[in-house]
Amino acid sequence: MATGFGHNRRTLMGVDPRQYADAREVPKYTIGEAALYLDIPASTVRWWCLGRQVHVLGELRISPALIKPALYDPRNPSLSFYNLVELHILAATRRFDRISMQKIRNAIDYLAEQYPSPHPLIGHDFFTDGRDMFIKRIIETVNLSRRGQLAFKEIVDAHLDRVVPDKVGWPERIYPVRHRDLERRPVVIIPTVCGGHPVTPQKGIRVSVLLSRRQAGESFQQIAEDYGLAQNEVEEAIRYMEAA
Repeated sequence: MATGFGHNRRTLMGVDPRQYADAREVPKYTIGEAALYLDIPASTVRWWCLGRQVHVLGELRISPALIKPALYDPRNPSLSFYNLVELHILAATRRFDRISMQKIRNAIDYLAEQYPSPHPLIGHDFFTDGRDMFIKRIIETVNLSRRGQLAFKEIVDAHLDRVVPDKVGWPERIYPVRHRDLERRPVVIIPTVCGGHPVTPQKGIRVSVLLSRRQAGESFQQIAEDYGLAQNEVEEAIRYMEAA
């Protein structure tokens, strides 16, 4: 049985990926797909990527975007793998109600000043000195309690540990989180495997294929045998997508 590993060279969303030197920069995800894979509300993904306007006491206020989409379109932007990783890191901060997006924005701006980069949240410098700098900057500006500081760092670190960098420090794969489950890693997203969609970690089988077979009435055991996977691998991967 063939696995899902392999480079996808077809045109995605009207964009020829061969025009990009780095496959991780290719625009390929919709807002809906990013929300689905990362367990973030689509409205939040749109806000972080496009910004938003809100009325406060009759006054119109603009909340700028936190990340720059790979292909900007005010109605339907296309996001890259790097954008997914940025969203994944931002999602780690959502568990703390006292941390506003303005605080996060200030921390990102500070990081960008120290380590200029189109992706200050995921570049080489971020995964070295910048990582702790980002966390410390937020803690200092929010004035979390000692217990809150420890919890915040633990959650952010746990999300960051699910991002695997390459030899020069740029992300090359991500193990997304659903329902705040930081223990299991049932799926992985690799930009050059199955078009960058979720696959099983060991053999790179596209999870949507497993889900389709399960929905067609096949047993977990039969699906596992066909792909040479352990039954629990199939069950956890399918449940991940079902939860989505």
